[in-house]
Amino acid sequence: MKKILAFTLFVLMGVVASFSQDINFHAKAGVGFANLTGDANGDPLFSYKVGVGMNIGLGGHWELHPDLFFVRKGMSNSAEVRSNDIGMKGDLTLNACYLELPVMAAYRIPLERMDVVLYAGPYLAYGVGGKVKSTVTGREDSDEPVRKITESQSVFGTGGLKRFDSGLGLGMDLEFGRFIAGINVNIGLVNLARTKDFDYDEDDIAVRNLAAHISFGYKF
Repeated sequence: MKKILAFTLFVLMGVVASFSQDINFHAKAGVGFANLTGDANGDPLFSYKVGVGMNIGLGGHWELHPDLFFVRKGMSNSAEVRSNDIGMKGDLTLNACYLELPVMAAYRIPLERMDVVLYAGPYLAYGVGGKVKSTVTGREDSDEPVRKITESQSVFGTGGLKRFDSGLGLGMDLEFGRFIAGINVNIGLVNLARTKDFDYDEDDIAVRNLAAHISFGYKF
């Protein structure tokens, strides 16, 4: 089903592009934050994305914006247990890297000195790598030295996240000639938790991606 959906999107993009006479390309890079919503209960993680795409004119003020981004998503978390001067602290960072294909329907509003472009649509993403890193620092007894234990494993391995993700994106770009500045939000709709690894039902635990970026780009 996932392969069929991805193939269908590529075919539709190709058909639209073949009938359009107004096509230009752009490159974009952005920074922001990401988190996992639902039962993950994490803190925001620094996120970035970089990629290329097309603006395909559909007539009037309407356009189609397919892009391909490399995106960092995930979350961070920390907890501390202390009694007097004895305690332990745990830090966790979940760093998930995706290839992401958003296909946005856009509406362009020409103004005197710039164009405002509003867009929304679906995205598909596939996890290509990343690590879950956990560090425990502290001691259980006052006679023990402080210890630091660090462990790392694949974020998409056994017990980790599912690789396939999809959701909805929306945003706004300001175009000053060839230069682009914008803001966008991606809301994941796929439950990324591997519930079968822990004998859970789909309704028992839910983890979804959330990311927001400020981006800058250039039109060719």
